[in-house]
Amino acid sequence: MNYHHLYIFWTLTKEGSFSRAAKSLGISQSAVTSQVKALEGFLGIALVDRSNRRLPRITEKGEHVAQQAFDIFEKGQAILEWSQSGQAQALSSIGIGAISGLSRNFLYEFLKPLLSASNCRVKITTGDQKKLLRQLETRQLDLILSSHNVSLDGPNNYHSQLVQKSDLVFAIKTSALRQKKKLESYIRDYPLVLPSRSSDIRPEIDTFLNGLDVEARVVAEIDDIALLRLYALRSGCLVVLPKMGILGETRATGLGVVGIAAGVEQRFFAITRDKTIKKKQLQSLINTMK
Repeated sequence: MNYHHLYIFWTLTKEGSFSRAAKSLGISQSAVTSQVKALEGFLGIALVDRSNRRLPRITEKGEHVAQQAFDIFEKGQAILEWSQSGQAQALSSIGIGAISGLSRNFLYEFLKPLLSASNCRVKITTGDQKKLLRQLETRQLDLILSSHNVSLDGPNNYHSQLVQKSDLVFAIKTSALRQKKKLESYIRDYPLVLPSRSSDIRPEIDTFLNGLDVEARVVAEIDDIALLRLYALRSGCLVVLPKMGILGETRATGLGVVGIAAGVEQRFFAITRDKTIKKKQLQSLINTMK
């Protein structure tokens, strides 16, 4: 087998297109195409479905080859590290994907048990859920952490576990706090910043607000929890965000909570390709967080 061809195909599965693979490898797109075809000819199977020229798709057999390729090149990286350090790497490697905008507090709390683990190396990749699921398919990632659940009845048969729930709170900088002031008064007096409409919980937030006897003045919609927290601290706006997003914050840091969106919870999920998780550390992390 020509492992150079295999590496090019593996890069194609990671990048998602022939043009991006070519750019990543520093070669022409035609070279990527021809060498992937050469690999298909050697193996005698179709790795890429080219029926849609603008959007080629990796076939089921191609995904299987990509999974095996990932294991091969991961071992190759271990050999390189050994040759440079003179010591064999006994570390187990865990690849975790986190969707963009996910609470960094949640991510840190999830990974905290590994900080003292001397036999484990964690690789964290952030990005949109579609990109991360593609990497999960090709075994570049072992697990995805997300605030969006994934369809469990699709062709890929993902497995999802609910890891944690977090109340939605209304937060504002402490200089705006007033004693015994009701939530409705804050909503009436201050501009409101909400999670964006792409959030799974936005419909529930809208329902909660519609049930109040006050008209909200929404000035921004943000899909990043860290940015929501920053708005709460600095903008003078009233901000709705998961309580997990301000974990450990107190009035001393300049942030106060004036109310809770009753009945509304942000849910965090751990998504894997297989129901049975082979790496025991991962299931241990999930169980600890639960």
